[in-house]
Amino acid sequence: MLIGENMSFMQKIITPIATIANHTLFLDVYSFYRRKKTGSQIAILMYHRIAPENDSWLKNNRSTKPLNPKIFDAQLSYISKNYEILSLEKLTQYIRERKPLPKKAIVVTFDDGYKDNYLYAYPILKKYNIPSTVFLPTGHIGTGKLLWWDEIAYYIHYTSLDNLKLDNLGTYVLNSSQERLYAIDKICEELAHIPEEKKELYN
Repeated sequence: MLIGENMSFMQKIITPIATIANHTLFLDVYSFYRRKKTGSQIAILMYHRIAPENDSWLKNNRSTKPLNPKIFDAQLSYISKNYEILSLEKLTQYIRERKPLPKKAIVVTFDDGYKDNYLYAYPILKKYNIPSTVFLPTGHIGTGKLLWWDEIAYYIHYTSLDNLKLDNLGTYVLNSSQERLYAIDKICEELAHIPEEKKELYN
C-alpha cells in the first residue's frame, strides 16, 4: 500500500507507538509496557531505509543509514511468529468499527518510499507474507530530487572542501569523516526546525 504525504488520515488517527531498532526483544518489553500503562495493543513499526551498508555515504550518515536486510529478515521472522500482523487498512477498519484489536497486533510501515524499500524490503516482506504501507513524499515523485537531508549528506560527504561556512548554520571543518558526519548531523538538526520554503534558500 502506498500513501502520499497529503493523504495523512491514517497517520492522524494513529499515534505511532513503536519504532523498531535492531533488537526484536524490545517489542515484547514495549508491548507489555503499553498494555499495562494504557491498555494499547497495537505497535506501529516505522522503518525508513533497508539496504546493505556497502556505500560509504550511507554507512557514515546517520540520517540515511539503512537497516541491514539480514537484520530486517530476522525481525520479520520474529514478529511473524509472535505477533498478529495487520495491514494499515485493516487497523483502520478495526478503529472505525470499534472492534477490539487482536492481542499483540503490529502494523509495518515505511517512511519516504526509498527505492531500497522495493529492492531489499519487499522480497523479505513477501517471504513472510507481511502487509506494509509506504508513505511517499509526493512532491518528489518523478523529479529525481533527493530529500533535503539526503542532499545535505551527499554534498558534504563528497565535497572537496576542507571548511564549510553557512549563513545562520555555522562553520564546519571537514578534514575527517567524523567531522563531516558531525556537520551533517548539526546542519540537518538546524534545518529540521526551518519551514520547507525557507530551506530552498540554502540550496
